[in-house]
Amino acid sequence: MDKGFGAIVKNCKNFTRLVVSGLLTDKAFAYIGKYRKLLRILSVAFEGNSDLSLRHLLQGRPRLQKLEIRKCPFGDVSLLSGIDHYCNLRFL
Repeated sequence: MDKGFGAIVKNCKNFTRLVVSGLLTDKAFAYIGKYRKLLRILSVAFEGNSDLSLRHLLQGRPRLQKLEIRKCPFGDVSLLSGIDHYCNLRFL
C-alpha cells in the first residue's frame, strides 16, 4: 500500500489538502514529506509506526496551516521536534 500511495503523492502535484486514515507506514509519510511541499491541510488518523512519521510530515512544510492528528502513535518527542515548523499553523 505504501508504494501505491507514494505513486499518488508523487504524480498528483497540485493538491493542497490530504486526509488519510488507514494502515500507512513511516515510508508513506516519507513520501508525503518529500513530495508535497504545497500541502496546507493535513489530517491523519490511525497512521504511522513511530515518531519518525510525524518528523517526515513536518520537514519542509512551510505552508502547512492545519494539522489534525487522531489516534496515531506519535509521542511528545516527535511533537516537540517539530516545534520550529508550527509557526504558520492556525489549527493543531
